[in-house]
Amino acid sequence: MADWISWIKDNAYALDSIEPEKIEFGSGKIAKKEFDDLQMLKPLLQSKRIVYLGESTHGAAQFNSVKTRLIQFLHQEMRYNVLAFESGLGDVTAAQGKLTSGTLEATA
Repeated sequence: MADWISWIKDNAYALDSIEPEKIEFGSGKIAKKEFDDLQMLKPLLQSKRIVYLGESTHGAAQFNSVKTRLIQFLHQEMRYNVLAFESGLGDVTAAQGKLTSGTLEATA
């Protein structure tokens, strides 16, 4: 038990918020200070090409909120620029069927 407590003290981090950050009007960016609590991820992810955020928990909005905030951080602070989401085959087929221009907006 003592080993487990020691490991948690060394490896657990508290987040200031799980809510997505507001984009600053005019700049299209999020103030850098808003991601201070996520800076501990940089050394862990700096050499990684792929970051897997896990499957959504159906019916739990908080899980999607924190994932959105992490995506904001990964994009703005670490320059990740491609997202892939798990979807059912039917949803993917429907989106592909709506794709007329090759743009993201065409799938909405």
